[in-house]
Amino acid sequence: MMQTLGLLSYGIYVLQVVTFHAVEACARHLEVQSALVGLVAIPVVAAVAYAATVFVDVPVRLTMKQALKGLA
Repeated sequence: MMQTLGLLSYGIYVLQVVTFHAVEACARHLEVQSALVGLVAIPVVAAVAYAATVFVDVPVRLTMKQALKGLA
């Protein structure tokens, strides 16, 4: 569990501002109260960070690691 949270922490750090702004824009469009924005934004940030980690970060790291092994 802690290892997974550690892996996601960078994605959360990088994507939190953009995701919060997107959720806030959607909430304004739907005329939702601001307290709900925070409650919705937290799991959305976690989901976006998870997807970015699984589908972008990990594959890119593996590809770069393999490419660097080929240079050595």
